[in-house]
Amino acid sequence: MSEWRDYAHEVKLIESKPIRLLLIAVSSLSLALGIVGIFLPLLPTTPFLLLSAACYAKSSPRFYNWLMNHRTFGPPLRRWKEHHAISRRHKVTALSLLALTLAPAILFWVPLL
Repeated sequence: MSEWRDYAHEVKLIESKPIRLLLIAVSSLSLALGIVGIFLPLLPTTPFLLLSAACYAKSSPRFYNWLMNHRTFGPPLRRWKEHHAISRRHKVTALSLLALTLAPAILFWVPLL
């Protein structure tokens, strides 16, 4: 496991407390959808994680640090920050899972010509 790092310097808090609370709620919902997306191939995980990180970066240094240092969610987010791209392995995995999900649907539910 990598060493814990403080990302609080990247947080730019919004002054309004109600807006910060709304952003924390949106970010938590987005994170939950991202976690569900790990198990459902048609629900994308990465955009929801990126949205969570962006909202936490505007609302809570504590949650942002937790997310960026998380052993599962942290590495892809840190790679995104560095390279602004998804790794080739993750792209191939995502496309393969989409193909595996769509192939049976096409074979069984699309009538033959």
